[in-house]
Amino acid sequence: MRAHWASNGEGMELRFTAASTREALSPGLLLASTALAAGSAVIALLGGLALTGAVLIGVLLGGLCLVFVGYLRLSAQAREVKIAVTPEVLSVRDGNRQRTVPLTGVSRIQIVHDGAPARVAVRAGEDRFNWSIGHLHRHNTVERFVSEAPDEVDGWLRASGMRRTETVKRGVLSTDYRR
Repeated sequence: MRAHWASNGEGMELRFTAASTREALSPGLLLASTALAAGSAVIALLGGLALTGAVLIGVLLGGLCLVFVGYLRLSAQAREVKIAVTPEVLSVRDGNRQRTVPLTGVSRIQIVHDGAPARVAVRAGEDRFNWSIGHLHRHNTVERFVSEAPDEVDGWLRASGMRRTETVKRGVLSTDYRR
């Protein structure tokens, strides 16, 4: 398991290594991939290739750049994240950024437990945290990366007024707590 819950004295803590997909796939990278695609298509056209072949080469090179560089940036930006939950507060530590809010101020916690889509998202007022876990460990099997919330944490979240829903799509378990 890549992300697991552990006791930290007065509460429980979820620790994991993750990165933000939004930061890895920045507008600059999207623009550079698009420019590479357009430039390679134009070069292929000038080289005498048919329009469909030139477009195909452009799409393939732009997509390859986006996937490869995006994955490298995602891996390079991976950092330690800690989410601590007590009966009263939720504390998030993401690298150097730390935020503590009362449980009643948290509007949503989403955990996708399995495979490449594994992620954790927390929404508390204006703060929105989204971390990708599964994209750092790409493979074709559905493997549990994030353990389920312990009964104590589940009870604290429900006592604060949140509703828990679980869904399984294509063998991937998601747990969602919403206010």
